[in-house]
Amino acid sequence: MIETKASRTGVGKGNHPLEPLLNYEQAASELRIPVRSLRDLVYKGVVPVIRTGHRSAYFRRSEIERALKKRTVKEVGK
Repeated sequence: MIETKASRTGVGKGNHPLEPLLNYEQAASELRIPVRSLRDLVYKGVVPVIRTGHRSAYFRRSEIERALKKRTVKEVGK
């Protein structure tokens, strides 16, 4: 396989380098959950976070979606 710049940077895989970052309030609003619940998910390691300092934390929408999709329970028994 030939490695291209797009494959190295993740472009085209939902991980665009220029994807806007969301803070806790924005991410919680997108998920329609309380900020406290999002903080709990981060603490438990369910949702990946980008820390830029002691108090600064940001999220990528695509990473949140990917993490929560892994935890989706599929219907059993039909």
